[in-house]
Amino acid sequence: MPSFPRSSPDEANADVSLPVGETWLTSSDLAARWNIPLKTIASWASAGTGPRYSRLGRYRRYRLAAVRAWEHQRLIDAAPADPTPPAAPSVADDETWLTTTELAQRLQIPARTLAGWASTGIGPRYARLGRHRRYRLADLRVWEHQRENASPLRDRRTLH
Repeated sequence: MPSFPRSSPDEANADVSLPVGETWLTSSDLAARWNIPLKTIASWASAGTGPRYSRLGRYRRYRLAAVRAWEHQRLIDAAPADPTPPAAPSVADDETWLTTTELAQRLQIPARTLAGWASTGIGPRYARLGRHRRYRLADLRVWEHQRENASPLRDRRTLH
């Protein structure tokens, strides 16, 4: 019987027993959640810079609560001077992260504009996930709502 190569150790052991009542994610799940390469997750784990995880033999599992806490910290670290508090997210919006390209398409603006906004500290709240900038849908909805209610004169001066 031929054996087929597995793409990662996490996928090879997807049926590992974990504590009941908690949601656990594999490295592949995290990479898909943030739309970043799986190799980045592995690099963070070896450097100790990513979200906390538990070892199950040679497999890493990430508690969803710890992942959310790490994401929240990235949001705070990315824009400490931002007066807009993080949104009170719905479950679906809290779990959805957009790439710069996806957000640029949504807003119908060039991706370079978002990069400029990020470097000057204006625009929607984002989180730095390594070298990747990701925008949480809940925070984006709050920012869009604020923009709808902004006066035209204020629009010309700032994009907060």
